[in-house]
Amino acid sequence: MIWDGVKAASPSDFKGNVDVVFPTGEPSRGYALHNGKPVGTANPYDFLLVPTIRETGIECSNLVNDNPPEYFNDAYNYVASAPKGLPKGTDWALGIESGDPGARSFNQLHIHVSRLRTDTRNSLNKVAKSCGANESQWLQSKIVVNTERGDRTFRCWNAGVMTHNFFGKLNDNIVKPLKVSMSNESLLITANPAGGFFVLSSDHVGPDLNKHGVNNIEGLLNKG
Repeated sequence: MIWDGVKAASPSDFKGNVDVVFPTGEPSRGYALHNGKPVGTANPYDFLLVPTIRETGIECSNLVNDNPPEYFNDAYNYVASAPKGLPKGTDWALGIESGDPGARSFNQLHIHVSRLRTDTRNSLNKVAKSCGANESQWLQSKIVVNTERGDRTFRCWNAGVMTHNFFGKLNDNIVKPLKVSMSNESLLITANPAGGFFVLSSDHVGPDLNKHGVNNIEGLLNKG
């Protein structure tokens, strides 16, 4: 289980992880960069950012409070770091699955740190102009993107910075207006070549997606 690979009392206790960080020394905001594959399996495109406290998933209430952990920004800093980050030039993607039955394998929050599929990138770039320029346009800005299982519909927002609380933004701009649950949502963030960051949300229950969405972001990733 993922939790077994990151639970410990101090950074020196962690085994089998790429890195362990306790921002400002605060244990409740710590995270580990965990191998997505079993220890000993080499794969430079398959990592997980995992909190060092028990967090079930995207639906955890502390992710949307006034002083939340910054897990997506932490993951982005890892992408941009050297020499620990993804290989230079990687078309990176950060994603989290919904809590729907079957959408995720483990009830321990984990953000995938990987790379985008080439077909997904090509289709995304073609519809980039349809992404909302600000979070208030996120819900209305629908795009169709190629995934491993065919074309699927996403809501797209072009964020200017990675320091947003993306969980809180998702809750305020998508979940509450649609009257769905955070546990239904999947979220993926990747670079916009023209500047900023594409933030894609999708699900299987939102009435605006006509059941053409996804509750799992694995089909957008190329883990190699």
